[in-house]
Amino acid sequence: MIRKDPIAKLALERGDIDVAYFFQGATIREILKNKKLNIQMNPGYATHFMHFNIKRKPFDDVRVRKAILHAIDKEAIAKHVFFGLATPRQSLLNPNVFGYQKLEVFRC
Repeated sequence: MIRKDPIAKLALERGDIDVAYFFQGATIREILKNKKLNIQMNPGYATHFMHFNIKRKPFDDVRVRKAILHAIDKEAIAKHVFFGLATPRQSLLNPNVFGYQKLEVFRC
């Protein structure tokens, strides 16, 4: 397994390997531009989220946590941080994980 994206990208483009797993959205975007490659993408299982120590101020106040939830532009993060390759989530699990349930978003 090649763990560094630039090396895996080069090996894939040269034909040294047939399958690669890329960790960085920027590398995936570059690979998608290469029309000589047959790219198959599958949804992953990863979920990125924020942790709060709810025993410390100001995070001990549920209103603060809800305000942060509503203030974060998940669409912009998916588009700009993850290069449009991510889907905003409303829970810790994504739909590809066993046990996923669609949750209602908190209403303030």
